[in-house]
Amino acid sequence: MTRQFSNIKAVVLDLDGTVYEGESLVDGALDSITSLRQHGFGIYFCTNNSTRTRQEIADKLVRLGIETTSTLVFSAGYAAAHYLVNKGFTQVSLLGMPGLKTELIAAGLTVMDRIEQGQALVVGLDQTMTYATMSKFATLLDKNVPVIACNRDRWFPGDNSELMPGCGIMADLVEALLGRGIDFVAGKPNTLLLELLSKQAGIDKDEILVVGDSLDSDIAVAKAYGSQAILYDPRGAADVYESSIVSMHDLTEMILG
Repeated sequence: MTRQFSNIKAVVLDLDGTVYEGESLVDGALDSITSLRQHGFGIYFCTNNSTRTRQEIADKLVRLGIETTSTLVFSAGYAAAHYLVNKGFTQVSLLGMPGLKTELIAAGLTVMDRIEQGQALVVGLDQTMTYATMSKFATLLDKNVPVIACNRDRWFPGDNSELMPGCGIMADLVEALLGRGIDFVAGKPNTLLLELLSKQAGIDKDEILVVGDSLDSDIAVAKAYGSQAILYDPRGAADVYESSIVSMHDLTEMILG
């Protein structure tokens, strides 16, 4: 009998809710990653997180006991920066955290001081959003500035599985303030992250297996790209997707069959 995932060379793991929750590892994540590496699989990380740079995310993983490098991390902020540079933008304005600003600058973009100065507006999760910040959007009402959101995830799991407001809520707010829609969403389920990973790692789409806890982003991006996927669902509703696990301890066995 042919194994379901026999062609897989790379396992691409979501982070928030799959590998860690806040500052704590998901039970079984470290053991599974270690085992999969021993079996010869490449391990990559693909996250909609827009608050940290790739290096900061890699540093966090190392701090939690998972050896990796920034080159194995693909974030929505990184994807947004790549998209902007590829489209020819050089100056952007930003609603987001310092980590996203650093990622944009690292790609060669200039982040302007005032929101109306950018050729495009980048929207990430901003944990410092205030009424004063919202009022500045009035300067964009008569401009047709492209708006690029890092993702549309309204919530993400923090410490002890507590749900925290995500970048999607920021995107909703910007749409309400400007009275128009977001022009481009860089993160999952957009396939840009997997496209970048495939190109940089030299791996075909049918050699990628995505593992994540969200049907709307992780499973959806795998399906859209033509890759396989495993849903991590600790609640145990295994019937919602054909390839599901309730514990990260089961990941290696699920892949190897």
